[in-house]
Amino acid sequence: MSEAIDKVVNFCIRNQKLGCLGGYNPSLLTQELSLIQSEMLSCTECESILRDPQHVDNGYRCKECMMDGEKGKLDETKSRLIGKLSAKCPFEEDGCEWEGTVATFFNIQRTVKLSEYLVHIILMALILLKT
Repeated sequence: MSEAIDKVVNFCIRNQKLGCLGGYNPSLLTQELSLIQSEMLSCTECESILRDPQHVDNGYRCKECMMDGEKGKLDETKSRLIGKLSAKCPFEEDGCEWEGTVATFFNIQRTVKLSEYLVHIILMALILLKT
């Protein structure tokens, strides 16, 4: 039994795919962004794809990357654009076949406040229910 638990724990540790400061890891996307798209959609702090993009004096930051006392304004247009990007499960190489949008992935994660690995489990269950 402990061997199985160790295997799961090691798997989780190896697979921290979205552990950026506040943004989305580009490996979540199904398509590669052009250099211009990447610059327009990247956080000036963590350099990942913006999550809850805040317009600040010197560009854009993820909400979680905002500096203490820094004021920003949510850019809803940019947020919708990022949310519509095609995404895949970050555990694709481990057999997860889920594909959807960044918004769908993040809404599952945000709604139930789960780690990306537990979101992966939910996505796998959804795939199994469809078959």
